[in-house]
Amino acid sequence: EISGRVLAAVLWSALVVWVDQRVMNLGISSLIHQLVGLAMGLLLVFRTNASDDRFWEGLKLWGGIVNESRNLMRLGMVHLSGERELLVRLARLGALFPYAAMHQLRGTQGESDHEDLARLLGAQHPPLAVATEMTATLRRAQERGAIGEVVLQ
Repeated sequence: EISGRVLAAVLWSALVVWVDQRVMNLGISSLIHQLVGLAMGLLLVFRTNASDDRFWEGLKLWGGIVNESRNLMRLGMVHLSGERELLVRLARLGALFPYAAMHQLRGTQGESDHEDLARLLGAQHPPLAVATEMTATLRRAQERGAIGEVVLQ
């Protein structure tokens, strides 16, 4: 991915060296090197810190997804113990959500052997489709009297 840029930098460097040795002396003051080196060092530090901050923020958000998924399944197991079909559906969707989010963030297409889950992964925004289906599953549980309005909220 960066080989073209590296090649361009190498060619430019070779051209500058050739001009300096064969055509004219390009003698550059060491002060310019120091100033450019200082600016480049600061730029690299700021970019590295920004990248590091984005990484940690993403890690915190991903941890939040994991924790909320775990809490949803824990509550589902307590409140939907009498509704096995809805509990299994919620568990599949709970496992599918981080998978769908991962593929959405990477810009790739997820796959599933289960026809209904494959339909959700083929949606325009798979994580949103999965979350909507999770809400519909919880609404069905409420309609069947398995969970109350307070638990649903």
